[in-house]
Amino acid sequence: MHSSPGYKDYCLNYQTIRERIAYWIVGMHDIAPAETIRMPGSQLMLDNMLHVSRSSLNQELKLMEKEGYFRITGREMQDWDKEKLEELI
Repeated sequence: MHSSPGYKDYCLNYQTIRERIAYWIVGMHDIAPAETIRMPGSQLMLDNMLHVSRSSLNQELKLMEKEGYFRITGREMQDWDKEKLEELI
């Protein structure tokens, strides 16, 4: 029985954590276009989806926010720059 590749499998096509984050954000917007993207209920879920460590994910999210890719408020990403994110993927 052959199963179709899951989200995590596609995510692994991207080498850097930054690329994986960008892929996730753009993908979430394509699924449900909105001004705000809600992050998963726990960071562990996002860590597992992107196949990265929690500390590495936190560090990259903070750096990307500082560089203007998006703004994080609680568990929501806002003011994200889709064009800038798409350049990464």
